[in-house]
Amino acid sequence: MLRGISLGIIVAFYFILKSNHRTAILFTSEGNNFLIKFVKDVTFTNKSKLKTQLYKIPLGANLVVDCSRHVFIDHDIKELLEEFATAASKRGINFELRK
Repeated sequence: MLRGISLGIIVAFYFILKSNHRTAILFTSEGNNFLIKFVKDVTFTNKSKLKTQLYKIPLGANLVVDCSRHVFIDHDIKELLEEFATAASKRGINFELRK
């Protein structure tokens, strides 16, 4: 019986992490304009997906990161955005962070 309960908890935890990872960040683009929108809490589990999308932004593009609808942003995500802001200016990317 304990094995069944443990298995149920593990499966539930997996699906919770999967749904949070998939829906926390929206990416849209139109021409040379890109929008990354945080629609709910953003944690370290979203870091690799966000990093991949940030570094796909072409040179000279316009990027807006909209954080206005979040409740919590993990420290790792904040560091990644700060690093990208520095790199973006060197790559000629117009970067705007909306809080």
